[in-house]
Amino acid sequence: MISLIISLFLDGLLSVYEKVLHIRPMFSIVILSILFIRNYNNISFYYKICLFAGFIYDLLYTSTFPLNSLVFLLLGFIISKLYQIFKNNLLTGVLINIFILLIYRSITFIVLSIIGYLPFSFNLFIDDILSIVLTNTVFFLFVYIIFKDHKRKITKYGL
Repeated sequence: MISLIISLFLDGLLSVYEKVLHIRPMFSIVILSILFIRNYNNISFYYKICLFAGFIYDLLYTSTFPLNSLVFLLLGFIISKLYQIFKNNLLTGVLINIFILLIYRSITFIVLSIIGYLPFSFNLFIDDILSIVLTNTVFFLFVYIIFKDHKRKITKYGL
């Protein structure tokens, strides 16, 4: 849970430098993968964390309540199903992370374009996706290595 709070804080802190550094921090979404691995025994608690994270994300960073609450919950469901299908290792984690980021950005971009909140621009979408994937994959690798190095292992998933 502390990692979620830190990721929410980093999302806000680094979003200030979004235009200058051409980064799109979405660390709260990345942390959902790590939190599933750490909470796989209590799936209802994990879904509550996802809903809570989306709610806080809506309150702090967007004005699209309840969009992110519902999308974070959907992402949590998808993450849980993917980790139940695939064995957890670094490569699988990175691929799941990229997939989740693509789903998140696609859903939010389509919904926000439909309601007129964002202009529909395919170039903007692709540029945004590249920035999101690069920034957040580096963050995922960093967090994965930290948890691995501190030997916080969960035997079923190998983290």
